[in-house]
Amino acid sequence: MEGPSCFECFPPYLLEDGECVAKCTKPGFRPNLKRTLCVDKMEFPDIGPIFSIISCIMVITVFIAKKLKKETERIPSIIALLGVIQFFAIAF
Repeated sequence: MEGPSCFECFPPYLLEDGECVAKCTKPGFRPNLKRTLCVDKMEFPDIGPIFSIISCIMVITVFIAKKLKKETERIPSIIALLGVIQFFAIAF
């Protein structure tokens, strides 16, 4: 006898370990953003979009700083600020 063998589920069901389920049953799992399958909260945290938005804000801040203060170097400033954001993204 073979185990579950689903590869895709029709909404509102979620794919979990080859089975279609109404909600994630394994501890520490949640639906992905598309609500198609169950993913581990630790492997796929919800904070990715937050860091993307913060990165965009930092780049815009550097361009504003360049306009206000001509001696500001864009590329090194962007690299430095995004490096800090990347550090926190990895830490989370």
